[in-house]
Amino acid sequence: MLQDIKNFMKTYKENYLYIVLGMMFLLMFFMVREPFGDDLYYQDRGVHDLNSLGAFLTMRYESWSSRMISETVIVLMLGMGMTAWRIFSAANCMAVVLSMKYLIGIGNSWWQNATLCMLAAAFPISYYASAGWVTTTSVYLFSAVVGLVALFPIRKWLDGKKMAWWEVIIYIFSAVAACNLEQVSAVLLGIYLCACACEMFFRHKIQWMQVIMVFICVISMIFIFTCPGNAFRKIVETEQWLPQFANWTLIKKCLCGVLHAVDYFFYNKSINLIALILYFVMAALTMRQVKSAWKRALCAAGGVWLCASIGIILLQKAHIIGEEAVFRWGGSGQNMLLSGGDIFRAVSALLLWLLLAVDLYWLLGKSKDFFTALIILCAGFGSVAIVCFSPTIYVSGSRIFIFCYYAVYLLISFLLKKLCPANAEKGELLILSVTGLCSFASFLKNLIFLI
Repeated sequence: MLQDIKNFMKTYKENYLYIVLGMMFLLMFFMVREPFGDDLYYQDRGVHDLNSLGAFLTMRYESWSSRMISETVIVLMLGMGMTAWRIFSAANCMAVVLSMKYLIGIGNSWWQNATLCMLAAAFPISYYASAGWVTTTSVYLFSAVVGLVALFPIRKWLDGKKMAWWEVIIYIFSAVAACNLEQVSAVLLGIYLCACACEMFFRHKIQWMQVIMVFICVISMIFIFTCPGNAFRKIVETEQWLPQFANWTLIKKCLCGVLHAVDYFFYNKSINLIALILYFVMAALTMRQVKSAWKRALCAAGGVWLCASIGIILLQKAHIIGEEAVFRWGGSGQNMLLSGGDIFRAVSALLLWLLLAVDLYWLLGKSKDFFTALIILCAGFGSVAIVCFSPTIYVSGSRIFIFCYYAVYLLISFLLKKLCPANAEKGELLILSVTGLCSFASFLKNLIFLI
């Protein structure tokens, strides 16, 4: 009995931060009152049984979307009611955090677990309401969960562990479910192709599970590209949101996608505290790990530039300086290539992103860890840039950045795991304090949004 109590207390001490985080997620989702936006469309479809669900999905496939799995989840959640959805969404948020903990390999380091929890708590909950609460979480949050689980075989490979048959089934199911969303399908394909390349380079062979995952991603992409509903939706949304999109070249689409991804992440008029945390962590690690004075100065300059930009945005929001004085944001369907000031802002954001990549190289050198960190960074921003092939990239709202945020959490946790001691020292406590301050500010923003 005494030993059981000791084991319970040990487990509690190691995981109480995640228990608190889960309760916080549950509290916030229970503050959500009613569905709205696209949720109302699904509520009005009258889907009550398997026959009506099949007819509905067939109609959607032929006229609007290839997201059969995500749309099924939306219908099921709305059918079960908001209480079931609230619990489901809070559980998904916790599944995202715990999946990151497993993928990074964070052990019992209290401060590293605390940092991950604070990063997760800093997520702007308004992103989950971008297309309607139930719709956004059922499509993007659920896809993020199964997408992260679909990456578990890579963790197994790195640890040299074999997979049980039931794990293989779970990973395959997760990959199929995740790849039903275009963004996740492209990201998983890119990651597993990189994993295959690394396997060939380091071990001169490819794991059979990696081949299966690539096959699932390719089949999913074919399903997406051949869906008649996707083609029809692209025509309708081009006419509605961005008519000039039809005349854009492939290069211009890709350029717009990349610039939009970095521009929105670093220069968000709602103040992106995650970008601030990322740059602070990178600067703190660079100052300690890198000895070259000019490299440290360049990294610090990037942080100063970002802080100054946030200050200017705050002055504009407070109407102390003109709202269009420095940072200008266009309306729906517009982009940064339409004016000189916007292109300058976007290019400066791209330079910040490149500086992050260079910082990673200075910190990790030409190693497997550097390529891993670079893949995480590129996967995050690439998940947004890939939307450049849709005319709704500028009107889809913040929801397309959900995967980018999760990638940033992974990147920060990965760097802290690789470059910092398990026991917090002065530098680690500083990182933890700044992350906690930004997390608290973001939590207050979430409460204000929900109230």
